[in-house]
Amino acid sequence: MLSNNIFFDGRQIRWRKERWAERRKALQRVGRLSRVKKEAGRERRWVRYINHCISRRIVEIAKAESKAIALENLLGIRERTKGSKKFNRMMSGWNLRELASFIEYKAALQGVPVIYVDPKETSKTCPKCGNVSRYNRKKQGWFKCTKCGYQSDADRVGAINIAARALDALGA
Repeated sequence: MLSNNIFFDGRQIRWRKERWAERRKALQRVGRLSRVKKEAGRERRWVRYINHCISRRIVEIAKAESKAIALENLLGIRERTKGSKKFNRMMSGWNLRELASFIEYKAALQGVPVIYVDPKETSKTCPKCGNVSRYNRKKQGWFKCTKCGYQSDADRVGAINIAARALDALGA
């Protein structure tokens, strides 16, 4: 999510990846492994194209508004997170490092600064009072502070906290 309330939620990617997973499963069941390999290449190319489109849009917005881009330092995210089989399949399919590298090089070409911040507790910290609690996120997509009662979309809260950390890193 961007600071101007533009969301890149990934619904289209999740839907399409689930569709491809079902197709792969069906092809594997009937022994069409060569077709599975061929379609895997198509899937990788499509995700790469989507990453290019998203990164271009983010850099264009940051340049137009004369702002920096703050990203979470996601090194080791797959080792830190545990999820269901479906979640793990989604995570393995969307190359977050590739998206970050596309943002980095496009931002460098446009003269837009990119700042990496520590993602620890960004989605559990209240942007109003600073309360950190896992109970602030009882529902996956919704944030409600147990101390001050502030409520908002969980992704929005995470984006606000990442932006605040980036400002701290810049000394602003």
